Amino acid sequence: MRKRINRFLIISISAILLLCVGVFVFLSIFISKTNDQAVNNIGSVYMEGVSQQISKHFQTAMNLQLEQVEDIAVVAKDLSYKQMEENLVKEAQDKKFSFLGLYSPNGKIDTIYSEYNADVKLEVPAPFLSSLTNGDKKITVASTIEEDSNKIIMLGFPVKLSMEDNSSSLALIAGIRPDYVNGLLGLDANNMMDSYIILKNGDYVIRNLQENG
Repeated sequence: MRKRINRFLIISISAILLLCVGVFVFLSIFISKTNDQAVNNIGSVYMEGVSQQISKHFQTAMNLQLEQVEDIAVVAKDLSYKQMEENLVKEAQDKKFSFLGLYSPNGKIDTIYSEYNADVKLEVPAPFLSSLTNGDKKITVASTIEEDSNKIIMLGFPVKLSMEDNSSSLALIAGIRPDYVNGLLGLDANNMMDSYIILKNGDYVIRNLQENG
């Protein structure tokens, strides 16, 4: 009789222990999955907020840069070509533009100031030309014509200025280095996150991991 009681107690205790272990394992897995989901949700909300903030900051920064290009254009309209050329070089250096030039109605670029050793071309010229022809300000991506090309953020402001061949320009265009904009947005090389701003056609405007200066 006593042996039966002892056996019953042992079996009962063992069953209870197994049940406790099972419940503990189940709770651990459930809590782990719940925590992972919560972390993912928080991460998604955070990244969406950061993305919106960077996008708004970029738009504000570009609007300020376009206002500077407009200010340069207003002054240049009253100058002769030689005076305008000297003034544009000075303004480009003062305002930290890496490129400044005149853009013709047929898409030709008349370079006035450039920090690059090679010529500059627009990567998607058609929409840029179309917008400026319609009297709209425009931002696009340009690059230098060389093997290790440099990316350039190109700003266009529609204005008629005298070009070297005595024709009238369609716009004044100004270039900015991506690393300069990265600095304005706080996307330096020590940033732990990869941040990108991309045009609708898929071209990178800027990224905080610099591949091109």
